[in-house]
Amino acid sequence: MPGIPGVIGTGTVYRPLRPDNTGNLLHAVAARRLLQDHVELPTGRAWTEREVERAQGLSHIVVVMANAIRLGSTQNGLSPFHEVMAGNLSRVDRPVVVFGLGAQAPSGAEGGTTIPEATLRLLRIIAERSRRIAVRGRFTAEVLERFGIGNAAVVGCQSCFLSRAPSFPHSLDRPLTGEGRIAFNYTSINREGPLVRWAVGSGFDMIGQQEGYEEAIQAGAEPPVDPRMERFFRTQGLTAEAYATYCRERFRKFFDTDRWLDHLWPYAFSTGTRFHGNMFALQAGVPALWLIHDRRTQELCEHLGLPAVMLEKAMKVRDIAALRAMADPSGFLAGYPARYALFKEYVEEAGLPHRLS
Repeated sequence: MPGIPGVIGTGTVYRPLRPDNTGNLLHAVAARRLLQDHVELPTGRAWTEREVERAQGLSHIVVVMANAIRLGSTQNGLSPFHEVMAGNLSRVDRPVVVFGLGAQAPSGAEGGTTIPEATLRLLRIIAERSRRIAVRGRFTAEVLERFGIGNAAVVGCQSCFLSRAPSFPHSLDRPLTGEGRIAFNYTSINREGPLVRWAVGSGFDMIGQQEGYEEAIQAGAEPPVDPRMERFFRTQGLTAEAYATYCRERFRKFFDTDRWLDHLWPYAFSTGTRFHGNMFALQAGVPALWLIHDRRTQELCEHLGLPAVMLEKAMKVRDIAALRAMADPSGFLAGYPARYALFKEYVEEAGLPHRLS
């Protein structure tokens, strides 16, 4: 299949009542939509000899990765997948193109000095096969340099360029009115409990990504026993019954990119700590404010010029009008064409057939 790349890494199929982070849908779909054509290759198992032969006949191997670099550990849940991916890539000599690579560490921290050996092996193989490695921000580039990988290109995340247009397609100037619907998302109930309690009391819609407790309630199933939720109810003065009523009325979770985007069209504003939750809103023309809680979110917001505020500040504010006032999109909109051009340059430099305008 000359001229056609194969894709591995973050996938596009997510199912209800599973622990997968559905926010990665946007990340995964955006990478595939920018390609002229592609074939999917297995990610979670070793390739057969026939699959190796097939991969060897492709133009490139595209690796879609999210926050794959987990600093401060020598083993984690991604290690087996990284070992398999490294083994598969080592069996072919096709050029590799990476999208979305990010390093994960708490906000304001540099992270540990270790990463799992399987992750490092995968990164080194990718570096050998890539002209440059697309990373989400300067922090990830510095992490790679720390481990001897110096060909990083800071381009942000392809989810920002879902439209494949050189100018952002929305003005992001919707006013916040009393009737306007608010989309809210969170990452950690332990850390963000007061903010979640405020969102519940304010009647905001919660758009979930990885919230098994809320999803079970919304689906009519028995929620799992979760000490974190019990602590949340105890410390925030909220009963489990009241929260269940809220979830049945206000919680939503999506497993299809276009349905997610369609659902968000009527909203006036989105905020929370989920990067892709807010990026979905932005791609639907909804003004958004990112609440920074880790280095991954911080570096993406800094590079892309996205409206953002530290989580700790937002937890003190807890006023939707004040948060909306912080969501000034002018810097993002002004800088978008240059960042889009940088991203397109990376794709073209790799020789990847694309659909970017």
